[in-house]
Amino acid sequence: MIMSGKNQVRTRKIEYDSKLKGHRNYFFYAFMIIFVGGYLFFLTSNFTMPLQGSKYFSEIFSELSVDQKTFTLISWEYSDEQNLMEVIFKIDDYSYDQNESIAVTVRDRLQGTFPADIIIHNRDLMVIQISDVSKRFTDVSCQIDIGGSGVKFYTNNEKVERVSDIKIMKEYEYYIRMLNGEINQYTMEIQDYEKDIEDVRSSINAANDTIKELRESEIYKTENEVNTIENRIEQINSDINGMENQIVDINGLIYERTLQIQNLNEQIEAIKEANI
Repeated sequence: MIMSGKNQVRTRKIEYDSKLKGHRNYFFYAFMIIFVGGYLFFLTSNFTMPLQGSKYFSEIFSELSVDQKTFTLISWEYSDEQNLMEVIFKIDDYSYDQNESIAVTVRDRLQGTFPADIIIHNRDLMVIQISDVSKRFTDVSCQIDIGGSGVKFYTNNEKVERVSDIKIMKEYEYYIRMLNGEINQYTMEIQDYEKDIEDVRSSINAANDTIKELRESEIYKTENEVNTIENRIEQINSDINGMENQIVDINGLIYERTLQIQNLNEQIEAIKEANI
């Protein structure tokens, strides 16, 4: 049977459309495989590679206030072997009520919520233990709600303090840990202050060197130039006096922190003696 020219054209078009449809289906399925695979990789990438550069982190000794209470983060520890975290807060509580309702919610950005228990809470101290912590945790928030208000602190898998073992201690032992945490913080502040004094003294030495150079340069200057140099030296001496006053102020801060450390050590000794 001989096909007409019109039928031959129609047949070739059907064959072409069929091939084109097959290619379209191929590209569609390939696209879906790549898309779904990439999406799944995105969701699970934290399982195969560590989170880098997380912004969720509360510095130790950072403070947040709510409802006439100030919470100071003393420590945030994590034990990989126990799948356990422990968070210690110092509390300055000006409206303490032992019957007030407090809720703690601990949530990881990707893993969801972790069970959290307040094991100690009074007007000075709060200790929270967080259990069943996934080894794949990323950014963890600890929210403390009091009535309708709350505060939220953060840690992450890079910044959390890792320890081999977390033990439940007696209340007075947590007090000592809290006080030692304050001592460590004040000691670091003193070290920073001492570094500041070194920097200021270096600036004073550089200023004195400049004065010496200016004095030596006066020999070959005109009277007007010498007057200009003397004005410059007078300004530098004024700057030196200001820097020397800075050192006095910084030494005052060091003295204050030293007294606070001494007081905290006395408190620790008193607590130890009371619990022998």
